[in-house]
Amino acid sequence: VMTIYNLFIFITVRHSSYLYYAGSVAALAIVMTTMHGFGFQYLWPDFPAANRWMLTASLSLFVASAAGFTNSLLQLKRNSPRFYFMMLGYAILFTVVLALSPVAPYRIIIQTVMMMGVIASLTGLLAGLYMLQRGVRQARYYVLAYGALILGTLVFSMNKFGLVPRTALTEYAMQISSVLEIILLSFALADRINEEKREK
Repeated sequence: VMTIYNLFIFITVRHSSYLYYAGSVAALAIVMTTMHGFGFQYLWPDFPAANRWMLTASLSLFVASAAGFTNSLLQLKRNSPRFYFMMLGYAILFTVVLALSPVAPYRIIIQTVMMMGVIASLTGLLAGLYMLQRGVRQARYYVLAYGALILGTLVFSMNKFGLVPRTALTEYAMQISSVLEIILLSFALADRINEEKREK
């Protein structure tokens, strides 16, 4: 629903943030669908081979879209060229990984996605904190959103490795943090549009 809604807003206002946001939300939905087996069960039951690369492809799409969204929302090209080029590099890298996902060896591609995904996420969070320090309003929502997603992913991973007790909260930590991220980034987009209106 959020993907379709933001695609309509993008068509109306032609603001790239909405397109990147819609891409990241759609990718996150595919990640969850793949991880919990619903994709194989309902979306591609006749293509079992897709399960081998759908997770890496959707994770790559998520990081690439999130990197573009970070650049657009926080206006890093103007506010911090160093962070801008770093996020642009991640977007390009993960677009290449996305294209290679169906053909590259799974073990290599999943290790690349996981390792570089963590680095890209932490870089994005640092960019948000830097923009927050510089007084960019949208950075408040951005830092809360991606901080929640990183924390939820960490709790979920620790649950799977047996480092934390298995409860409803730890089992569904990624879904809970994903919902928080989607809502908070919606607030960030609304705040950005309102700020642009005030400036005009």
